Amino acid sequence: MSAAAKTEGVIQAGNLHRKREGFLAKLTGGKQLCYVEANDQTKAVTAFESETNKAKPLATLDLSSGATVEFDASFAHGIKLANATTSEVFGAESKEKQEEWLNSFINAGAQYREAFNVADTAKIQSFYELKDFDMAGNEVSMDTYKGKVVLVVNVSSLCGLTPTNYPELTQLYEKYKDEGLEILAFPCNQFLQQEPGTHEEIMEFVKQYNCTFPFFEKHDVNGSAARPVFAYLKTKLPGSFGNYIKWNFTKFLVDRNGQPFKRFAPKDLPLSFEEDIKTLLAQKPTEE
Repeated sequence: MSAAAKTEGVIQAGNLHRKREGFLAKLTGGKQLCYVEANDQTKAVTAFESETNKAKPLATLDLSSGATVEFDASFAHGIKLANATTSEVFGAESKEKQEEWLNSFINAGAQYREAFNVADTAKIQSFYELKDFDMAGNEVSMDTYKGKVVLVVNVSSLCGLTPTNYPELTQLYEKYKDEGLEILAFPCNQFLQQEPGTHEEIMEFVKQYNCTFPFFEKHDVNGSAARPVFAYLKTKLPGSFGNYIKWNFTKFLVDRNGQPFKRFAPKDLPLSFEEDIKTLLAQKPTEE
């Protein structure tokens, strides 16, 4: 989008496919290419025929009150926006663009709504019921960490928060691991592709920070392929944008009984909640 054409408050603009239904859908293949603007000042998303034809919007969704956004599997790289009166489904050109647009819709005022694995996640009673895979592809039950205080973090190598978070995570782990603290790192490439490397490259990268805590395989934390650990934790401890992971280095503390205790934002450095860790370490697990 050219600077001259930019509307005040627009945080993202570009072409998306708009899902169409009914008679017209047969003529258009079920989709319509349109030009979309997400505006964080007006708290609205507007679809136009094209960037050069903005005289009359095709659709405008007010995001100022009660609007939601979610991944939509009915459309390629789909995103569903809805408010009390209407809804729209847009399709992006790639998974990366889908995630980028969904973030912009959240920043413009929509609240994230989890659309996948909701029923299964609701049945989970404890962190210990979950499983994941380590960097070697071995299945690891979270029951392995039973009785410990667990800090779960989605990590990346190329984020601006990387140089401040990794040293403090290492410091906390070295200081409290013998008292029962476990830190679990989950690489994720969903946020501006800031974890693009292979498992081997990731482990080589973190050597500079002397990380000795466990790392798990690289995988998603949002959407249909979100790893169960994060699907569970973000549901139990929603953030400012709902049950959504907004960025790298979102952190979750789990107590000695496998219950989610507190969530910390990406910019909350690990040492800033050291007292919470000490409080949980001082508690004994409940005997079954």
